[in-house]
Amino acid sequence: MVYSYFLLVCFCYSSQVSEFLFYQYHSLLAITFQVVIYKGNVTKTIATLMGDVTIQRAYYSKINEKGGYVPLDRSLSIPKENCSYAVQEAMSLFAIEDSFAESAKKLSKLFPVKVSESTIRRIVQKYGKDITQTETDEVDGVFSHKQPVPQPDIKSVTGDQ
Repeated sequence: MVYSYFLLVCFCYSSQVSEFLFYQYHSLLAITFQVVIYKGNVTKTIATLMGDVTIQRAYYSKINEKGGYVPLDRSLSIPKENCSYAVQEAMSLFAIEDSFAESAKKLSKLFPVKVSESTIRRIVQKYGKDITQTETDEVDGVFSHKQPVPQPDIKSVTGDQ
């Protein structure tokens, strides 16, 4: 049987080192001898400030393991949420001043984005945790190198000199 080999440069983000994969029909054999299967194309619709964008990308899974991965998501920084990072930021900014329900109304009036109150709540809480952790790390970094304050060298001053 004659096999056709096509070189496919693909990055597996399951480990720190990117792996180059070779495509043989619907199976991929990595140089590290991990066999992954091409499962087909999957689509994802992302709400952006300019409207919805639908992206089609390849989905792979490892043999005898649950779940899979989409290499394009990481290389393009596609958010896990169904909203772009700009929409998530707008949600957070609206939620600072208004309720989640009012924020959803304002967002849909200004942009072609329709999100629910619960989506805004979930994303704002996620951002809040991330911001709190970042600020905590910064404060810990400042005070982790804390050393005792040096005492000034005080000499007595007399008028006899």
